[in-house]
Amino acid sequence: MANTKTHAANTRAPKRLQGQEAKQAHPWMNKWTNPFKDSIHLAGHLHPKGVKEMQHMGQDFKHYLLAIQDQELLTSVEVHATAKARTQDSAKAFMQGLYGGTHTYTDCQGQGGITGHDRVVNVTKHGYNTTYTIHARPKHQDPVLRFFDMCPAYDEYVAQINADLLDAWKQQEWGAHIPRLAEGLGVDPGMLTGRHVDALWHLCQQEAGLWSITHSACSLFPSQEAQHMEWVDDVQLFMCKGAASPVAYHMAAPLLADITTSLQEAAAGTGRSGLHAKLSFAHAETIVPLACLLGLFSTNSKQPFLSDQQCNTTADDLPEQSSGVHQQNTDADDGLMNGCLRDSNSSFIQGKDNSRECRNFGNLGEAVQSWAPPLPKPPQPRKWHGSMIAPYGANIQLNLYQCQESQALATKRQGGHCIEVLYNGMPVQLPGCHHSQGLCSLESFLETTQSMRSPTAFDHACRM
Repeated sequence: MANTKTHAANTRAPKRLQGQEAKQAHPWMNKWTNPFKDSIHLAGHLHPKGVKEMQHMGQDFKHYLLAIQDQELLTSVEVHATAKARTQDSAKAFMQGLYGGTHTYTDCQGQGGITGHDRVVNVTKHGYNTTYTIHARPKHQDPVLRFFDMCPAYDEYVAQINADLLDAWKQQEWGAHIPRLAEGLGVDPGMLTGRHVDALWHLCQQEAGLWSITHSACSLFPSQEAQHMEWVDDVQLFMCKGAASPVAYHMAAPLLADITTSLQEAAAGTGRSGLHAKLSFAHAETIVPLACLLGLFSTNSKQPFLSDQQCNTTADDLPEQSSGVHQQNTDADDGLMNGCLRDSNSSFIQGKDNSRECRNFGNLGEAVQSWAPPLPKPPQPRKWHGSMIAPYGANIQLNLYQCQESQALATKRQGGHCIEVLYNGMPVQLPGCHHSQGLCSLESFLETTQSMRSPTAFDHACRM
């Protein structure tokens, strides 16, 4: 669920319009009541529909662990989450789907060597009681799952790209809907601002997603208008959580290092005895940078993983897969140069890199007017869709297998282990790996990712 502040913003616009002439074209508005009034206590937590979806995902994951006896499931799975309530709720719901039974938080936080942010979950199944722990680090001390909170360069980039460009650009794009909405609602255009348009759009998304309500706020956005608003959201996602700046994906190095360590320990048999799965629950700001760092869906098969240049391909070059993560081109004439976003007039408008300051536009209006967003505007097709790249429950799954003899030769492996990678449940191939039957050799994976997960990669990217 969105937080309290977002709920207030989303419901303010229809309240402002109630009692106006809007009832003539949109009679639902006078009858509209806040759909969140009975669930405001869930702000920042997992909605019941989200609980059910995570339970289903846990049930689906169980087929990967069929060789494990049911009574051993809880002891063979290690669970991690961020300190946010919604990610811990997601972990608990997933585990309930995986194992079954009734799962409830206990009051054991901070006891028995467990940190104050870990959560102990009590499980009751067939009259048998047991527990497992959801491991969590403090919000600003979690370099593995919340690396974006610990990266000053990323904070600087996001703050500046919003202040220098995106805030004004979004107001311009939202504002284009005001005349149409004002006429349809029978109100003075002066009553509406870009923020009201955005609030009504996100109210539509919430109503449709949580309650399948499409006749109220969503009726304000016919197909073409909805496509435009979705595009604005996607540009925001691309610029702030994609890889419009290299820091946005290099900062995922600690997570990649943690994953590779787990794979190595499992392959060598040096990890925790009986451990069959390590599950981590985090955020879009976690999974999108990791996907880019891994080079998923790269169109340049000659390169191992995405470098600063390859991680920024034009939207037209993105592959057809439904769950791809890619970025904008960094050729000297297309978008990103030395870490500085620039417009068609070659004036720098974002941040600074390690060697020099980027020049800002003297006139913000000129910057917004001349800026060409990196994603094609509807009705032109594009392959970067936030609903496919980072939907609720987006996930990357790496499965470690013992290679068969036929795969051993094809993958040039040593040690006999291979990796399968799934993105949102769909098999994908990692650039630079020697694949056979959809599997990548562990040796090839470790070799190709070595520089990406080096101990200094995070500090270098974040200017620590």
